[in-house]
Amino acid sequence: ARLWRKALELDPQSAEAHQRLALAHVEENDTARAVAHARKGLELDPGDIAGSASLAASLLTSGRAFRARQVLREALSVDPSNAQLEEAW
Repeated sequence: ARLWRKALELDPQSAEAHQRLALAHVEENDTARAVAHARKGLELDPGDIAGSASLAASLLTSGRAFRARQVLREALSVDPSNAQLEEAW
């Protein structure tokens, strides 16, 4: 997580850094920060499928399984052939 925090210091508008930091927070069980960074990453790059997956993982970890499935469903509607999303679904 430290490296991704540093990346955000250098470029606060990096969607990828927000997404990766979200996943790091999931691993640390810091769900509030995970969801916040995942949402920010998607705000910066709304079409990013990996960002949608990060948000879904963050939501799932925080106990919001229904919302996580909605996020995955929305992402699959954009990219129905995405194997990573299909597997998560």
